[in-house]
Amino acid sequence: MGLLLALAALAGCREEVADPLLQTPLAEWRRLQLPSQLLKPGQGGTLRLPQTTAISCIPPSAANAFASCDFFLYEADGRLVPAEANAAEPSPGRPVLRVSMVLEPEAYAAQRRMTRADPARWPATPAPLPQPPVRQALEGVKEGRPFALGCWARPPHEALGDYACRLAIGQAGPAATLVEFAAEAPPGDGMAPADRARLRHIFALVTAVEASFRDEGDP
Repeated sequence: MGLLLALAALAGCREEVADPLLQTPLAEWRRLQLPSQLLKPGQGGTLRLPQTTAISCIPPSAANAFASCDFFLYEADGRLVPAEANAAEPSPGRPVLRVSMVLEPEAYAAQRRMTRADPARWPATPAPLPQPPVRQALEGVKEGRPFALGCWARPPHEALGDYACRLAIGQAGPAATLVEFAAEAPPGDGMAPADRARLRHIFALVTAVEASFRDEGDP
């Protein structure tokens, strides 16, 4: 009986081993020397990613030459959000970024349209796909890469909250990344300036992750 009690106490005190990948900014995953997987899209360079359920990828197939990967990052430090937490509503105190990397021809043009950054797409749209007007928008080139940002109110069922932004970032070759995140709606009803400081931070986080996914054999 004494041995059983001792074993039970030991089991109760045992701490779960933390996943090193979830404790480290995703952009630094290579230094952990973890198991990895290759993703070879029909066009563009090969990607090497860590093996984890927190990153969901669609490889190219006979029907679709494109490839894509989806994951969530904590905005504060760029760490990967665990898979079981992906569906949870974001906490205002711990905002997350919903990241979608797409590798296909004309990827950036398609992702840019989704941001509604083009002034022609700022007005509200009617049914069957009604959308409120865009309130914040910005386009430009940073570090040689085009980007487009659009922010507007979201419907009640939207997981990111009642106001959110989409940021498209062009990659080298036929690829682009779309980042979605909750934001605070600006006062009033018209257009308002974008939060450039936050945009710079998110841009740096996401592009660092993209760089860490490039296979060593690619230029």
